[in-house]
Amino acid sequence: MSDTVEYHSHMSVTSHSSTGAMHAEVHLTHVHTPQEESSIVSLGANEAADVADHFDIEISCDAKERALIASLRRYLRPPSAPQCLFTRLSATLDQCCLYDADDEQ
Repeated sequence: MSDTVEYHSHMSVTSHSSTGAMHAEVHLTHVHTPQEESSIVSLGANEAADVADHFDIEISCDAKERALIASLRRYLRPPSAPQCLFTRLSATLDQCCLYDADDEQ
């Protein structure tokens, strides 16, 4: 019997816009062995990791992985809100202004 444990993760993201669709997939496999446990540091509830301990994309990822991360960031953090949100917000504000106008009369 092997003492290793494999963890598999899959993420799929599809974005549709007027210019077309973007699809990105990420498959991750992590093999955990008992020897790795000695290198894992756990933090208590009131402890925080040092800022220098963050994941550095430029060092840890190749060009293809960096491009995938950039496309996921563009999808998850768009530079502006989608038009449907602007429409709903505008309708809500119009509705509020109508209520305010009725209250003043």
